[in-house]
Amino acid sequence: MQKKNLYNIEHELLNLEDYGIPQKRRRLFIVGLSRKITSSFFPLSFKERKNLGDVLVDVPYSKGISYSLKKQTLFKRIPQGGC
Repeated sequence: MQKKNLYNIEHELLNLEDYGIPQKRRRLFIVGLSRKITSSFFPLSFKERKNLGDVLVDVPYSKGISYSLKKQTLFKRIPQGGC
C-alpha cells in the first residue's frame, strides 16, 4: 500500500493575542489531517483581546523580586509595551 498523500498538511502563523490569549506572540501551527476531512482546521480569530490583568484574578500578593541597579537601568530603557 502506498502511503503518499494520505494527509493534508496545513500551516498557519497565528497571533495568539487574536484568540484571547494574553500574549503578544506569533506562533507557527502545523497540522496534518486525513484527506477524508475537508474543512480547515484553523479557526478565525475572534479579536477578543485580553491582558494579564484580565486573567490573573485572585492571585495572592507578592512583593516580587528586587533587581540590581544595572537591570533597573536597562528596564527603564525599554518602552512601554516593548520587548
